[in-house]
Amino acid sequence: MTLNIQIPNRRLNLGDRILKALGRERLPMMPGVAIDKAYEELGPSAHIAADCEWQGFWSALFNRRLKPRKG
Repeated sequence: MTLNIQIPNRRLNLGDRILKALGRERLPMMPGVAIDKAYEELGPSAHIAADCEWQGFWSALFNRRLKPRKG
């Protein structure tokens, strides 16, 4: 299976600066459900192109599991 992931460019805005001050950052979110469906339908020889989206401000602020690693 070949997987091409497109991560869009973004400019830092006020929300990103607030998150950075709090030790957080927005992460790119990959559409896992779409990739799983394509793999089931097309099999291991599939060529999949996926577009990522950036995590929202509020989910980046309150989601503890997606906190970036330090170090």
